[in-house]
Amino acid sequence: MHRAFEIVPARKIYDITGIQVMPINALYGLLAHINELPEEWERTWLWLGTPEYYLFRMTGVPVAEYTNAPNSRIVDAGSKSWSKELCSAFGLDLDRFPPIVPPGTTLGLFRRELANDPGSKTTKVIAPACHDTASAVAAIPYPHNRLAFVSSGTWSLVGKVLQQPLISELGFELNITNEGGVGGTIRFLRKVIGMWMLQELLREWNAGGLRIAQGQLIQDRRSTPLEGSWVDLRDEKTFLAPGNMAARINAGLTQQGFPPVTEPHELASVVFRSLARRYAEVIDGVRRCAGELLERLCIVGGGVRNEVLNRLAQETTGLKLLKGSSEAAVIGKAAVQIAALENTQRVEDIQSIASRLRFEEVDRPFTAGA
Repeated sequence: MHRAFEIVPARKIYDITGIQVMPINALYGLLAHINELPEEWERTWLWLGTPEYYLFRMTGVPVAEYTNAPNSRIVDAGSKSWSKELCSAFGLDLDRFPPIVPPGTTLGLFRRELANDPGSKTTKVIAPACHDTASAVAAIPYPHNRLAFVSSGTWSLVGKVLQQPLISELGFELNITNEGGVGGTIRFLRKVIGMWMLQELLREWNAGGLRIAQGQLIQDRRSTPLEGSWVDLRDEKTFLAPGNMAARINAGLTQQGFPPVTEPHELASVVFRSLARRYAEVIDGVRRCAGELLERLCIVGGGVRNEVLNRLAQETTGLKLLKGSSEAAVIGKAAVQIAALENTQRVEDIQSIASRLRFEEVDRPFTAGA
């Protein structure tokens, strides 16, 4: 990543792409691979993202889907096409990148060798919103006006839907991204560390002989107050690596002037308070950038079932809490494909379809990554 910034400054890349700076952006991995194995790039016919690779194997049609491609940091936010300026600067041959298509694009039928039964011979393959967050947001059944969202799970994606990219000095400072959405919209959001912290704590405790179920732990902390100790999650790198999560949380507590805690339930409360505060910070930044009054907050994804975190998020943001589906990513993908069969890619039509799709809710413990 830092080598890339020596060629094109981080701010310049943001001005072109509108995508937040993250080490996992595909651009840096691609540049590293070319640097280490240049002969492979020379032999390469086509570069595909992971979901588009599966679409290619099913149909033989190479595409880059709009909700996934921009996260590479190689797509021009304005034109919604591969950036000629960045490809030129980094020595990337544009001919090796497939055309960018919107979610809901019909790619054709299954390849002949995959169509093993009469039904599959006429089955259409339709590109969904390949990015899981894009599908989850597509399944939100509420109007996006004055609405913030949290796609809540192991990671949390916090933001709102816009009609156009919003690239500004403040957005760069806050590292807010402009990801592709359904119907040509933009997911204006910030990635936030989510229930990963609690999952790592549980792994530590279980390895040490403490048998603690996540669902029961959340249930036991349902009355956790907002007032109390918390850690600053703005520097997410502190908590990204696996291992020693309890020690890192206690180091964060010390920095904030709070005493360390060792009891599992208290550590869980620290995680919930810290996440809720971070949600509020990001939503406030989104509001300042967009200049839009926000009144409601919709939670989608596995975290819908985390009543403690949802309540604390409502308290920190002061927004009316709405809930989408815990299976929003699956519902959103299905809704995009059904809409394509009905010859529409309108956001409102996709939302209407999503609102009618139901998954049987089973009585099971909360799992953040579900």
